[in-house]
Amino acid sequence: MASLRQQLSDLIDKFSPEIERAFREATDEITSEIVLKEVVTYLERRDIEGALAALHIDPSAFRPLAEAVRQAHNAGGLLTLQNTPCLFDPMGARVVFRWDVSIREQRQSSASCRGGCSRRLQPPPWKPLGR
Repeated sequence: MASLRQQLSDLIDKFSPEIERAFREATDEITSEIVLKEVVTYLERRDIEGALAALHIDPSAFRPLAEAVRQAHNAGGLLTLQNTPCLFDPMGARVVFRWDVSIREQRQSSASCRGGCSRRLQPPPWKPLGR
């Protein structure tokens, strides 16, 4: 069986062409609607909002890209979880991990940490038995 590193590398090879294709399609769609003269005019006036509006960036153009990235992220998470060894807590109970790419809190946490931040792990809201 291949190592986790090799399996992740294989996933990158599998998903990279789809992500690249989706990105190119999104940017091609946007660039076909840009009137460069308008953008330059707004920038010369130092009107950033006007320049951005003239770019005609429609979020729906990036949905296929977002979906391709979501699929790659999910595949990587599942693969990593499948390769995680069985763990037990100090009381001998098996620790169970689950992967769900659609958990809203994960997305919100990731979105709020773009650009780098650190979060302290919070203790669980329950108290272990026997303590």
